[in-house]
Amino acid sequence: MIPIESMQAFNVPQPMKFDFGHDTLVTISNPDPLPYVQVDWTKDYLTLCRHDDSRIKQVFPHALLKSLRDEGKLLVEQRKLDEGRQKIAVLNRDVAGTVDVPGHVIDKAVFHHRLVLAIEAMRKAGEASLSDASLAAAIPKAFGAVVADLASVASKGWKPPEKVPSPGTLRRLRRAFAALGDEPLAVRDRRSVCSGNRKPRIEDPIVLAILGKWTKAYLDRRRPTVAGLHRLMQGEFLDLNAQRKSEGLPPLTCPSRSTLERAINRLAKFDVVLAREGKSAARRKFKIAARHEFSLAPGELVFFDNWSIQLSKIPLPKAFWDVIPEEERKRMKRIRLNLCLALCRATRVILAASLSVGPNTATSLRTLEMACKDKDAIARAAGCRSSWNHALTIGTIGVDCGPEFANAAFVAAAVDLGTRIELGIAGEPDARAEMERAFKTLDSQLLQNFSGRTFSNVTDKGEYEADKLASATRELFSKSLVRWIVDVYHNQPHRGLGGETPNDAWIRCCDTYGIVPPPNVHQMRAVFGFASTRRIQAAGVPFLGNYYRGTALGDIHRRIGQGDILIRACLDDLGAIAIKEIGPDTPWHTLPCERKEFRGMTAARWIETAKALRRKHADAAKLREPIVLEALQHLREAGLEAEREAGLLPSMLTDDDIAEAEATVFANFEIVPAKRRGQTLEGVYGPAPDEPAGSDAGKAVPDPADAAKPADAASEPRRRPRRGLTSDFLKKD
Repeated sequence: MIPIESMQAFNVPQPMKFDFGHDTLVTISNPDPLPYVQVDWTKDYLTLCRHDDSRIKQVFPHALLKSLRDEGKLLVEQRKLDEGRQKIAVLNRDVAGTVDVPGHVIDKAVFHHRLVLAIEAMRKAGEASLSDASLAAAIPKAFGAVVADLASVASKGWKPPEKVPSPGTLRRLRRAFAALGDEPLAVRDRRSVCSGNRKPRIEDPIVLAILGKWTKAYLDRRRPTVAGLHRLMQGEFLDLNAQRKSEGLPPLTCPSRSTLERAINRLAKFDVVLAREGKSAARRKFKIAARHEFSLAPGELVFFDNWSIQLSKIPLPKAFWDVIPEEERKRMKRIRLNLCLALCRATRVILAASLSVGPNTATSLRTLEMACKDKDAIARAAGCRSSWNHALTIGTIGVDCGPEFANAAFVAAAVDLGTRIELGIAGEPDARAEMERAFKTLDSQLLQNFSGRTFSNVTDKGEYEADKLASATRELFSKSLVRWIVDVYHNQPHRGLGGETPNDAWIRCCDTYGIVPPPNVHQMRAVFGFASTRRIQAAGVPFLGNYYRGTALGDIHRRIGQGDILIRACLDDLGAIAIKEIGPDTPWHTLPCERKEFRGMTAARWIETAKALRRKHADAAKLREPIVLEALQHLREAGLEAEREAGLLPSMLTDDDIAEAEATVFANFEIVPAKRRGQTLEGVYGPAPDEPAGSDAGKAVPDPADAAKPADAASEPRRRPRRGLTSDFLKKD
């Protein structure tokens, strides 16, 4: 066993001492690189002098040199100053080092090196000389010995030279080793590098100038051809030779077309594409591809982008399409819808998808809203077997500079959600490569099942008549799109995720990093809701033919009377709206709808119901509640509103649609329950701020006539008298 004392002495690190040699170039970067050459060595330090100025000398302790080496500031190039190596570098300017030379060339040089050494050994032993007769006998013998030695140690596939060198070749190889050094590059066969006639074919400066002029003319956005430029150059030479003939000068020869082509091919490829196709095309063609910084948490970076679907569609739902004659179908106009997608970069999950006739702000906002909501109802409406419950608050939104994203409404919604917007550079789709690949996958997997594909360009389309063969309706395509996203795309292995499916990646990332929870109902209504002003009326706050009441409305009515207030309404749920007074520092209050049946009712479904009631009861401005509920139930059973609830069709409501519906569909439109006609804001007032909660302040003033009525009649709400109407007005049949 080794004694402890010996082990301790053995583990003591010894100081590192350097000795570079006099033909070594030492470059020290501290901070600028400076070349040095060693002039003296001791056990404590090295004396180096500047290679570019031998008068400057500097002493470096070994410890300092070690620290410079550890920091990467010391570059040692051994034998860099050797004369033979410098000559070899000059003769082999086409390569940076021996490793850049092809393997078979190195093998041949090594073989010749060993052959020269073998002949030198025979000369020292007196078995050969440098005469032709002696070398003719000695070279085959040495050749066989070298082949036998290298065959045992060479790599697999090594082949010896086919020819035995002549005595003259051996003497040339010997002189090369003596002059340049004992290295393989000293006898490298450079004939393939230096072959060819390097003398300029055209020596006349006038011809060179004209050739250069038409070579540069190729760099034009009009993209002239080489043949066209050569004809123009020939015309210039004809005019020039006619002028020279009149001056008594000999004619000049026009360069051939191949000469012009070679001159153009010598131009920088990037400059050619930049001049002929533009900056974006040059960047796409010559860009350096690299992986971007990858997002880790779900929703950390979500890409939004629009894509014109390469499919002609018929802009009618199937319910109308089935009753149209065949000859009328052929004359109908086809359209191409726009798809707006939201793709999570970390998990490749599609968080939202919206269809529209063209890119617009309303579609972008709808897509952002869908990304923050649970979409299981959409998946069920499309008949999906998997869930689409991916919802969160987005951290950063990556978009391009399109007007549908770079506008005040979209930016304001993102800011209110606490989301950052990252605007990409125009014309650089590779910055959102994941989104572009998702569109390509959708095109190859989903659109191939439909007739009427327009394809990406005319070449791919060929003679395919997309408009005549278009048969897919918006209804069919929207359901198919949802089925593909939820059941196919989210459950198939993704190459960008290393073979993991987007759903599995979502579960893994959520378990590892968690997600920011999606906004609540009040936040969604405040950010994405329909914003407008309304005037307080006797029955409450009107919106789409309904009235919204609550204690908060009574408090506001007591202060401002029948004044204007701000409202926010969620078009996917008419069960409640938010109101606030106009002015700074006024809070928002939630008012429920007076009818519980409107909880979860979408504005699109309610507007369709109101239109149907208008058509059936065109002469009635006020309808009883049972009639409206029956219409709602019929429309729900018919299923005509299923796709609108999914939010994928281009018929989704905008602010202008709501304003138009209120001005036309809901003008003089009122739903009157049998026992609540004429009810006012009485009963919604809360206690006054200076009165106790149990006092009578804020309550309706009792009518003296109510004292003579029965108890049950006195408890009914006070009704206003109606002139010209009997009590059985629009009584249900």
